[in-house]
Amino acid sequence: MRVSVTNHQRPTFNAEEAAEIAALNPPAPILPEVFIGYSGPKGKTIAMEMIGCLEANEFKAAVPIPGRPEFEAILEDENKIMDRALLCQASVMVCNRRKYSPKFFLEIQFLLDNSPNPLISLVQNGSYVPPVLSVKRRVKFQQGEHLESCRELVDVLNAKMGRVQLARESDVLAEVVLPQESEP
Repeated sequence: MRVSVTNHQRPTFNAEEAAEIAALNPPAPILPEVFIGYSGPKGKTIAMEMIGCLEANEFKAAVPIPGRPEFEAILEDENKIMDRALLCQASVMVCNRRKYSPKFFLEIQFLLDNSPNPLISLVQNGSYVPPVLSVKRRVKFQQGEHLESCRELVDVLNAKMGRVQLARESDVLAEVVLPQESEP
């Protein structure tokens, strides 16, 4: 492959060379992003541990914690965090307490008022669920067993985002893959 560059111009490639370069650098798949909101240190731990669950199942987790590139420069600005959350295709709020900070309630209300995307509660059994979330889809877990709820959370996210359809068969959720539209 020969690249021609003159006088600080951009390199030019013929169609065959461009195809060869594209094959070497395939575009990364665009994964749907899921914002995870939480309250308190245990909620933060649950949110951090759910990152692996989501990312192993073809989602990108957006969690406002140090070290996450999508939030690194804006961690101290709640307005910017919530603006960033609006860019996500879904939100999960971790409910693992009996009382929450006012900020947690404001985040929930902000998402309900400003985002058309799914909002799902990840609820530890025995925890208080804010009334505004009582009509939203819940995924429940026992204390310390939030990772066991990963498959159900992923199934619910996929269904709410229209990626698959869930059908109840007795007490078991069954995943039904939606047919892809065929090209004419």
